[in-house]
Amino acid sequence: MDNAVLIELRNYVHQIHRGQTRRGGEPYFDHLIEVEELCRQLLERNQFGLQGEDNRFDILATALLHDSIEDTATDYEDVLRVANRQVADWVGLLSEDKRKPKSIRRLEYLDVLGSACFVVQTIKLADIYSNVSGINFREENNWIIEFLEQSEQVLENLHSVKNLDLFAQSQEAITGVKSQLMT
Repeated sequence: MDNAVLIELRNYVHQIHRGQTRRGGEPYFDHLIEVEELCRQLLERNQFGLQGEDNRFDILATALLHDSIEDTATDYEDVLRVANRQVADWVGLLSEDKRKPKSIRRLEYLDVLGSACFVVQTIKLADIYSNVSGINFREENNWIIEFLEQSEQVLENLHSVKNLDLFAQSQEAITGVKSQLMT
């Protein structure tokens, strides 16, 4: 895998997410790097199986770009231009269509994720774990509760990855945040 290309991609992702912060105030870019790192660790432990060996660059590129269509002015063609068709397709699957009403797009998104390939579901799992672990309670409690409910709905639809350690860790992270909310 060409690390120089991944470095260029990190710079691109940093640029398109410039100025964005997480609800707790941290730079949004940190979340994208964390998802990439979680996927890198899963690759090192062979959690992607043969799909991981054949698609290492595509997996890491998708991890970096997973929120680019959903949260920036970037579109499918932009992702295609900076990466490749496989990455653009996977990023597309990981993106809600924000042109639609929230209730409709959420149901469609859950359906898409439920039928997505193992790689896409695993990247989404890393995204959930990073997001839930990143809650620092500077966010409003109502937002946290809604976010945890949405995360649990997504986990219920990630049928292909329920046997991964990261799945159990994500559930534990959700339980931990809920416990802290009750204290």
